[in-house]
Amino acid sequence: MVLTAACAAPAAQGRAAAVPVPSRAVFTGLALRDPTVMQSFAYDLAHKTWIFAQLTAGKPTLAGDLTLTRVSASGARLGWMHLAGFGHGLSIGAEPCGTSTCVWTEAHAVAEPALGWALAGSYGNQIARFAWHSGATLTPAAPAVERFGVNANAPEQTPSVDAADGLIAVQYWSVSLKAFRWAVYSLPAFRAHRYPALARFTVPAALARNGLTEQGWALAGRGTLANWQGEAYSASNPPPGDATFSMVTTAGAVTGQVLSTAGAGLSYREPEGMARAGAGNVCTGFASGPAGARKANVYCIMKP
Repeated sequence: MVLTAACAAPAAQGRAAAVPVPSRAVFTGLALRDPTVMQSFAYDLAHKTWIFAQLTAGKPTLAGDLTLTRVSASGARLGWMHLAGFGHGLSIGAEPCGTSTCVWTEAHAVAEPALGWALAGSYGNQIARFAWHSGATLTPAAPAVERFGVNANAPEQTPSVDAADGLIAVQYWSVSLKAFRWAVYSLPAFRAHRYPALARFTVPAALARNGLTEQGWALAGRGTLANWQGEAYSASNPPPGDATFSMVTTAGAVTGQVLSTAGAGLSYREPEGMARAGAGNVCTGFASGPAGARKANVYCIMKP
């Protein structure tokens, strides 16, 4: 665990000035349950624990199998779970549930072609909620899993939860519009399987047209979402890379878009995952290390 800070690069030419970019290292070189790339993470503020999601090692991508790892504030691994046939893990949520954590994920993985900024793969078309249980293997049909058929089971649904403000957002692919959309809901109403949207809008063209892969997104506060895009280091994407942090209002306006140089010295350095870890504290993630031994790295706006 490292608590040194990197700095965010100035806004690229033609981009709006942004709010502070996550740049304070909370975890670097963190080994999760599996050696695969971290896909996403969430933070349980009440219990000061993190949940990380990754594709399960040794399983084909189209299986939609995920491994979750629970991690303490100091970086100690507290347990793991396997999710069979849930999806890709672009975004997950964490909600305090008494003495435990309830995890929100996509569920019911269906193979999809490349859509919008998403690559071909298996993605959930429902949202699921279940209590953390170390060592458990769940399927979408398991009694412990509560499923929510929001947005008429549209393709590629992923959640982000803001338990403090009582909100949940869902990103999904609109078949009719041929575009990704976001919808924000009351968390208590959603848990009751009522889905009147507080806001619904198409992903702004400024994000969709830049050619970068979406690697994460999160509710960042009332009226605001954050988005995370970019690719791993390569010959065509040398340091400082193209990891792009954006802020978007629930009216569909991009209010800030900045190139991030957090973790610039990491090897591989693929942007992966985004979460809110308390008021004003948005965090972004990077996968690092060689294939077969990937590590997780998390950078936040401030120490959680």
